[in-house]
Order: sequence, then structure tokens, then C-alpha cells
Amino acid sequence: MIKNNKIKILITGGAGFIGTNLTKTLLEEDNPSTTLGINKVFCIDNLNDYYSPEIKKNNIKQFDDNPNYQFQKLDIKDLDNLKSYFRKIVLMQLFI
Repeated sequence: MIKNNKIKILITGGAGFIGTNLTKTLLEEDNPSTTLGINKVFCIDNLNDYYSPEIKKNNIKQFDDNPNYQFQKLDIKDLDNLKSYFRKIVLMQLFI
């Protein structure tokens, strides 16, 4: 069994105002969360039109080059795709 003590965070609604600001805080190098072992932030969002999807896409562009960030367009109500996404994360993390 592979033991991985690194902390991963999943943020739902990750492209919205709160989600992107939380992501930004967690990924900042001088943030105390880095001393807690947080090393990967996964964000999911369905980019619905509650407010402009273009604004949401612009919100997450700032993280495009960060290797500790991963975004997936996904609706949390879509259980089959959500399960599939989690399986990919678990498999990917076993090899990192």
C-alpha cells in the first residue's frame, strides 16, 4: 500500500467568487496552509449561468500555470461523472 500524507483539497463551485479566492489563498506560497501540507487543490464547477460563465472562466485563468491546481468542469449532481473523476484523482495521486 502506498502511503501519501500530502493533503489535497476539493473545492466545489471553484470558478465562482468564493471558490477562486479560497483557491488563491490556499495556493499562495506564504500561506500558512502550505506548512500544513496542503499541496494540491482540485476545483470543480459546472460553469452554469447563475452569473456569467465568462467571468468564471476568467476567474480560474490565473491558476492555469500552477502545477498544484486542477480544474474540472463538472456538475456535482452528475454522480456517474463525479465518481469517475474521483477515481482518476485517486489513481493519479498514487503515482505522484
